[in-house]
Amino acid sequence: MDLVIDVRKVRDLTSEGCVGGPVGCSDHASLEVSRGDKKREITLYVPKTESQRKQRVDQAEVLGFRIVLKALQGKQIVLEIEENPSRSLYLIHSADPAISLGH
Repeated sequence: MDLVIDVRKVRDLTSEGCVGGPVGCSDHASLEVSRGDKKREITLYVPKTESQRKQRVDQAEVLGFRIVLKALQGKQIVLEIEENPSRSLYLIHSADPAISLGH
């Protein structure tokens, strides 16, 4: 069954010159994740503090996968997608908002 990730929105407020400074700028990617007839919407954030890193604001477990936001700059994101601990994929999103993975 294919995992489909649709990137809905990418906000790089730090690069845009957010007034809140680097810690106050909530850089994030909003994704719609689907597999078969199941869909989930998630938002992953770039952690700015140690507390945010401990809360793992950059990752979510959804539909049997762990999705981690590894990098975000401008409108480009890098995701790590892990189905189980022994298997990881890195994806870079730029122009094409729909990313399909066959599993």
